[in-house]
Amino acid sequence: MRTLWLLGLGAALGAAAAPYADAQTHRFLAERTVWAKVTHVEPISTERHIAPALDCAGPRPPQASLETLLRWDLDPACRDRTEAHVHGYRVSYTWDGRHYSIEMQDHPGPRIPLRLRIR
Repeated sequence: MRTLWLLGLGAALGAAAAPYADAQTHRFLAERTVWAKVTHVEPISTERHIAPALDCAGPRPPQASLETLLRWDLDPACRDRTEAHVHGYRVSYTWDGRHYSIEMQDHPGPRIPLRLRIR
């Protein structure tokens, strides 16, 4: 009977099975890469508030040059804004009829590699 042990993400893509001995059980094992289907990807992000620049803070100046008014109206530095920084992804995937999730630094695409031990 063969038992599969899921080790996690990684492994060299397209690498052939590499046999080795398990240090705990001394049974023969082979390592194999399989592909799991990604079912959902959610960005993990933090938001940061950015205050307007000092030279354009406050209410719109009533008596100003056209250049000053246009800058106040159009320059993003003159607006309160929020920036989001994506620093990872929460990835859900399906393999062998089961659902798993993991956090990754990069967007995974439609499939992710799984490294398995075959006993």
